[in-house]
Amino acid sequence: MERRQGGDGISEVLGFVIILAVVMAALSLYIGYGVPVLGREGEIREMDAVRGWFVDYKTGVDQLWLNSAFVPKTDDPDNSRNGTGLFNATIGQVTLRRVINPMTAKEPGFFERYLPVFAPIRSSGEVSVRKDENITLSATRDGVPAFEPKRFNATAVAYRSHNNYWLQQEYYYQMGGVFLRQWDQREGPGSATITVVASPPLSIFNTNETLSGDVVKVEMVVVNLNAETSGVSSTSPIRLATRLDTDPFYLDDTDGLRSDEYSDVTLTFYGSSIESARAWAEVFNGSAKRQGGPDMEYGTHFTVVRPSDKVAQITVTGRHDKDVLLEVLDARCSMRMENVPTVIE
Repeated sequence: MERRQGGDGISEVLGFVIILAVVMAALSLYIGYGVPVLGREGEIREMDAVRGWFVDYKTGVDQLWLNSAFVPKTDDPDNSRNGTGLFNATIGQVTLRRVINPMTAKEPGFFERYLPVFAPIRSSGEVSVRKDENITLSATRDGVPAFEPKRFNATAVAYRSHNNYWLQQEYYYQMGGVFLRQWDQREGPGSATITVVASPPLSIFNTNETLSGDVVKVEMVVVNLNAETSGVSSTSPIRLATRLDTDPFYLDDTDGLRSDEYSDVTLTFYGSSIESARAWAEVFNGSAKRQGGPDMEYGTHFTVVRPSDKVAQITVTGRHDKDVLLEVLDARCSMRMENVPTVIE
């Protein structure tokens, strides 16, 4: 009988160790590079879904005041000609209910359930309400303030991500618009930019609807959102129930003159950060530049300035006195935010 050499056993052990080392190296590469790629792709998809949710929410809130009955401004002194929206809805019977899912509320997959070491770490999100910003409206006539400045709370409903593999983002709804704030850690801690995803309902355009000739008109819908919270967390679905409290109405001053003709109109946004003021400066510029530039037709002029880092302001001035028309529709809504055990649309 041929005697087995001792080196054969050693070679088998070495072969097993080499195979094990190759497997461990492959797993290390997957965990070190593959898992972050999968996690980043998943978080991008999640934030795209959040973006769609906020755009849909804006559309739904717009429908609340668009579908309501309201009385437009007319030259009828008795105000007897009533106008209606798309539908003559009864106030208080229509409520917009939307549910938003923070990321951790979703059902885990196979790897997350049984092999968590091979699955990306689940990210989460936080839904909140902010009431630290506002907008002021003022106007002059004959060089004198036409009314006391009107201040509106710019309440924001926000969803902030807690991503593990991608940059941090925050989508929020404010004054009828949708905004995106995002942080890029490569530019240093605390650096953020805000992009206007969907502009608030503000229009500045030329018109010839008055007897005095061609003038400029400033139209704005103030979505007054009175928000409440109840037991909100960052790990379960959140339901936002939003309703229109009263029929939308036009804001007027009471000096006895035609209430919407002014020498100039000024909108001022008071933000809580530099980037939010920049975003509203972009909103102001975009609303007016659609008419072709800072010097609009018929001698009308607008200027957008930043009186301070956290303030943005636009002033629209006519060529003559009472050449600026102003119409502000006040749509007062209330919103209640609460946890729900399951996703119910």
